Amino acid sequence: MAKKVIKSKRRKWIRALWTVVCVELIAVVCLGVYGFDTFAKAWKDPSSQFQANADATPPPLVVTDDAGEVTNEYKYDEDVVGIVLIGVDIIEGRSINEVGYNTDTMMVAAINTKTNEVTLISLPRDTKATFPVLNKSGEQTRTKTGKLNAAFAYGGGPDGHGYENTVSAVNNLLGTSLTYYMAIDMNGVPPIVNAVGGVPITLDADFSAIDPTMTKGKTMTLNGDQALTYCRERKLKGMDGSDISRTGRQRNFVKAFAEVLMTKNPVSYIPQLYGEVQKYTHTNLTLPQITALAKIFSNLDVDNMRLEIAEGSTSNGYWVVDKNKMHDLVAEVFYVE
Repeated sequence: MAKKVIKSKRRKWIRALWTVVCVELIAVVCLGVYGFDTFAKAWKDPSSQFQANADATPPPLVVTDDAGEVTNEYKYDEDVVGIVLIGVDIIEGRSINEVGYNTDTMMVAAINTKTNEVTLISLPRDTKATFPVLNKSGEQTRTKTGKLNAAFAYGGGPDGHGYENTVSAVNNLLGTSLTYYMAIDMNGVPPIVNAVGGVPITLDADFSAIDPTMTKGKTMTLNGDQALTYCRERKLKGMDGSDISRTGRQRNFVKAFAEVLMTKNPVSYIPQLYGEVQKYTHTNLTLPQITALAKIFSNLDVDNMRLEIAEGSTSNGYWVVDKNKMHDLVAEVFYVE
């Protein structure tokens, strides 16, 4: 059975604070931290940085017909590195237990280290998911079915195992075996955007209740605070309040942000930008690995970056993922025949 191609849809700005932010700039820093040989190897052969630390290879993906007969089998593409991107909004996040708040954004970046192809899969925060509940020692006490964004808090938040628990929840949802993650605090959006001189964009919604200058249809260069408003708000007049509709705006912002970074001279923004990124990000990727990703993204055409969303429907306050469509998408992105 041929793998089904699902059209690109939307999502999200955290990728920009990840793609070329932690991409071009940290590659420069690696030269001083790890030495020229390590830097040169990571830059010359990006895939070498992930072979020794590859994600646990999942079993083959089996496709069956209506009668349950196997019609095809795919093997995991070892050239693809999967990274869970996490956005935490401390201001907007609500405490649900003694350890803190939920995540605001979750995406999966699938990066082919051989072809330089990048696919980003958006996972709405209200997605219905099953995830572990961990105690303060990081031991699983039970499992819980709830909204995907709650996995962070039930893993102990930023001071516990919240990031790892979010990755576990994503793996349960997608049927993957990802290990890498990169997280950013949304409060870092204003200083990061200001560090690059703002982001030009055409507003497709009205934000004048917060900023009188931000009217629908206007093309303007957003400063840091305006960018955060644009990426965060979903309940102003004229908006439907859903996370799904907000992702379309966030996708537009991501592309605009990435284009700014691609067109500017890196020397003009790297020093200030690197300082801000350090304050607001957390990852288990090593600097050589980020250097390798920098090389991949340096050859990437932003317009060809593939954007997907976990398709589904709303039911009882949850976003319920269409399992068949997700199966097809995962097969196409992470597997080969």
